[in-house]
Amino acid sequence: MNISIIGLDMIGGALGLALGTLDDTALASGRPTITGWDRNSRAVRDARDRLQIDRAARDVAEAVHDADVVFVTGTPDEVGAVFRDIAPELSHGTIVSDVSSVKGQTLALAQSSLPTTIDFIGGHPLVHRSGNLRDASIDFFRGAIYCLTPSPTARPTAIDTLAALVEAIGAKPYYIDAAEHDAYIANTQHLPLVLSAALMESVTRSGGWREMQALAGEPFRLATQLTTLDPAASSAVCANNSAALGGRIDELIQLLIELRDNLHNREQLEAIFVQARDAHQQWRAAQPNMRPGEAAFYGDTEDPTVNRGLGALFFGQRKRPNQGKK
Repeated sequence: MNISIIGLDMIGGALGLALGTLDDTALASGRPTITGWDRNSRAVRDARDRLQIDRAARDVAEAVHDADVVFVTGTPDEVGAVFRDIAPELSHGTIVSDVSSVKGQTLALAQSSLPTTIDFIGGHPLVHRSGNLRDASIDFFRGAIYCLTPSPTARPTAIDTLAALVEAIGAKPYYIDAAEHDAYIANTQHLPLVLSAALMESVTRSGGWREMQALAGEPFRLATQLTTLDPAASSAVCANNSAALGGRIDELIQLLIELRDNLHNREQLEAIFVQARDAHQQWRAAQPNMRPGEAAFYGDTEDPTVNRGLGALFFGQRKRPNQGKK
């Protein structure tokens, strides 16, 4: 099987490492042959040095020549440009997939740009990392949910082939409709980006921020952490999922108004916080997309001192943790 990876960023690099290190028994067709290409020539040079790719293509046409499967990385806008570039070069029956977090737009781009003789199956690996090619690792996808959104015309055999690749790199295929995927991701990924940016903007625009920032501790840092991500990438995914995200922002505004109106009602306010805490605990207990080692990273533990420590960050504590001990 010939696999081409267009875009050697962190995810593209991780695909190269994971697929390139498969042994001959991992897939029914044997070990795949991996070709990589990126518009950035430096990324191609880096890929030659550290990725398990068999061939670094000189241009995008060479990259997809005789490819059985093509993975395209990047934002939906970048993916759309690649689709137009590779369309004339694709062979009959080639499987094309992307890895962006917005599936409705990439499906529309595939239907308008790619030939009808190929099988398009959208993909979105849910990995909780950010970085570049140098941050790619062989176990990058291990245990992760990998959303698959097949186009209406994708052949069952093509879907099975891509699912087998997903399983071979250690991920878990999760079949979902593109519109449903985008609605869910608007809630769980894109809305947090907007909230983090809105909080940072709201506070720093206030007249007292210069003096206030000395008191901005861990709670504020945690709540605004997502603003440290690439602004171009954050704005791109939010804009590309604007239909689903806009409705969620409207609903959130109504909830904030409800919270504001209940600030004087301690019982009602506490009920809202209790409901939110219980929902969060139930979600974390289920850990539907938690991979080995991530529970420790996110602080999920039965140790009660962890919750006490978190409470101390927000509300203070009466004494030092070791006070009274010798």
